[in-house]
Amino acid sequence: MPPIRNKNKKDLAEQEGRILLAISDLQNGRILRVARAARIYSIPRATLQDRLNGTQQRSQVRANSHKLTQCEEESLVEWILDLDKRGLPPRHSLVREMADYLLSQRGNRRVGENWVYNLVKRRPEIESKFSRKYNYERAKCEDPKIIQEYFDRVREVILEYGILPEDIYNFDETGFAMGLCATAKVITGSDRYARPKLLQPGNQEWPLDVSCFAVLKREYGQLIEQQMRLGFNHIDKIDFLTAFPKARTMAYKAQTVRNSFMATGLVLFNPD
Repeated sequence: MPPIRNKNKKDLAEQEGRILLAISDLQNGRILRVARAARIYSIPRATLQDRLNGTQQRSQVRANSHKLTQCEEESLVEWILDLDKRGLPPRHSLVREMADYLLSQRGNRRVGENWVYNLVKRRPEIESKFSRKYNYERAKCEDPKIIQEYFDRVREVILEYGILPEDIYNFDETGFAMGLCATAKVITGSDRYARPKLLQPGNQEWPLDVSCFAVLKREYGQLIEQQMRLGFNHIDKIDFLTAFPKARTMAYKAQTVRNSFMATGLVLFNPD
């Protein structure tokens, strides 16, 4: 059975110090032989010889399993943080595609299925979170001056017409939000607070919601994500009318409809 290494950081630091002293003595001619330097400083001769031949300290070398170089990984993380600051945190798929692109410059290798998960796990400055749908037009109004002007105007109207607090109501609207992208798992800076998940209406067990509409939303979301990569950060009616028919064609297929009714136990009838 091979010996179990159980050196703590202090022991490793002390050994590294002895190695550096031995290398210095050999290079300056104070000690002429590697074997003698190894005995004087109580370090393995092979280790000292390897370091003299250019081998780096193990703690400073990236694991062999890392497919990207340190520089490539740092650039990728900076790219993620830059997109996050712009309000466009990338999805896992986009991060994986960017990593594959970096690797393609040095061959035909690709990262594994769990590579993005492992990247997030070892990089404390980024996290994986669910995005929160947010309209671009509303985001543009996140200016303290604009917000203050809004409240000033509300105060003026309240005073002008003598509106009481109990007579102030909230009205909202619902519909197909064209300026939004679907909720998805994205990579963001770890200094962000967790974003809440959007709860959908309780219709997730309807047949067409199970497969057809879910596929439609996914296909539409991917088409919009492609637009975002090209620099679009707001989807208007023209963009919607361009993307939606393509997504509908990919989603509404006869087999998909049949799978929807089968998955909900309606056809063939299966309550379980």
